[in-house]
Amino acid sequence: MLHKIATAVITNHVQSETAKAGPLGLLAGLVVGTVLRRSVPGAIIIGGVMVARQLFKLKRNVEAKRVADAKAAEDEAEAHPS
Repeated sequence: MLHKIATAVITNHVQSETAKAGPLGLLAGLVVGTVLRRSVPGAIIIGGVMVARQLFKLKRNVEAKRVADAKAAEDEAEAHPS
C-alpha cells in the first residue's frame, strides 16, 4: 500500500514541477516506491528529503509574504504622508 501511495505522490509531484505527464513521472514514482519497499534507510532518507523540501518551500513562501507586506506598507505610507 505504501508503495502505491509513494508512486502516486512522486508521479504527481514530477508532473506538477515539470508540467509533463508520462514516462518521467511514472519512472520516478516506481523508483521511489521500490526503494521504500526494500530499504528502511532509503525510506528514512527519502522521507527526510521530502520533509526538508516542504520546510524550504514554506520558508520561501513566508519570506515572500513578508516582503510583499513590507512593500504594501511602504506604498501605503507614500500614498498617505502624515
